[in-house]
Amino acid sequence: MIKSDSHLHSTYSPDGFNTVMEMTEAAVKQGLQHIAFTDHHDFAEINGCWRMTSAEYEAFKNEVALARERFPQISITAGIELGLTPTHTEELRTLVRDYKPEFVIGAIHTIENADVSKPEAYEGKTKKQFYREFFETTLEAVKASGGLFDTLAHIDVVMRWARYEDMGLVYEDYAEFIDEVLRYLMRNGKGLEVNAAGFFYGLEHIHPHWDILKRYKELGGEIVTVGSDGHRVGEVARGFGLAEELMKRAGFECYYSFGVRGMGERSSPLRVWKV
Repeated sequence: MIKSDSHLHSTYSPDGFNTVMEMTEAAVKQGLQHIAFTDHHDFAEINGCWRMTSAEYEAFKNEVALARERFPQISITAGIELGLTPTHTEELRTLVRDYKPEFVIGAIHTIENADVSKPEAYEGKTKKQFYREFFETTLEAVKASGGLFDTLAHIDVVMRWARYEDMGLVYEDYAEFIDEVLRYLMRNGKGLEVNAAGFFYGLEHIHPHWDILKRYKELGGEIVTVGSDGHRVGEVARGFGLAEELMKRAGFECYYSFGVRGMGERSSPLRVWKV
């Protein structure tokens, strides 16, 4: 049983529905031993401003501290989900330097500052064109980040949103970009997230697609983190049974989490959990 949910949102994300305390209580009830809050921080325009001010981030850290006091039986990491983009590299570096999150999930939410969840990002493009642009942007953003993140979230999240008749992914069509992203993660000690939410967005699989998860293992990838991408209490640890099954089938014997150091210090890997 997976005991760590390394991708959770609270009301400090614009699309979060429950507080830090409520999400933590739900995690305890699920029998988890570790969670990471990873609320959104994006500089590209996604439904307006999707990042905390410095004052809001301090308030968030205070809520995490209170949750740690109330629920000492669970380890809580105060992280962020950082929207990676090649066009805002300096802003991203400044935010990580100033906010000092304990854990950073890197995520791609935009192509040329267009929100990939919105029709304007993919209208007039074939599926192959749109997916190719997304994976090319992912490679550019990951390289430009200079290693600001610890694990790469939902590497194929583009499949959640595009409304094509067939939203399926043929790995070979984008292998040149995907493989280079995976090799970057391996070279730089970064993780690949197994994100259980894909199945609940109408896809027939979790993130990443089975072919990508299998390929990561074939290339020698070892560091995987597991997250529900939960935005409300009912989504904490959702889909973890399926995630565990697929990880085992791909040959992964363990997964990782970024533990708690002093508040305000970047967490260092890694706690290792058996699958």
